[in-house]
Amino acid sequence: MLEVAHKLLYGSVASLMDVNLNGDVNLEEAERVCKAACWCIQDNEFDRPTMVEVIQILEGIVEPNMPPMPRLLHAIAGGSH
Repeated sequence: MLEVAHKLLYGSVASLMDVNLNGDVNLEEAERVCKAACWCIQDNEFDRPTMVEVIQILEGIVEPNMPPMPRLLHAIAGGSH
């Protein structure tokens, strides 16, 4: 998850995709999935989206902001992000 958060922050989500897809991937959808995942692991449960909100994010109905780095991931990263 640390790598996903880092790639999301620095705009290189494409590098997370399986090479066997041969570039045949919708990067907007991949970014939405990554953002939803990062929101779902927030430290404070009240900051996490509901399942309805997750579905709306994945369907592209709602465009979430960039999620903050959870404290645990921040600590794993050495506090550098």
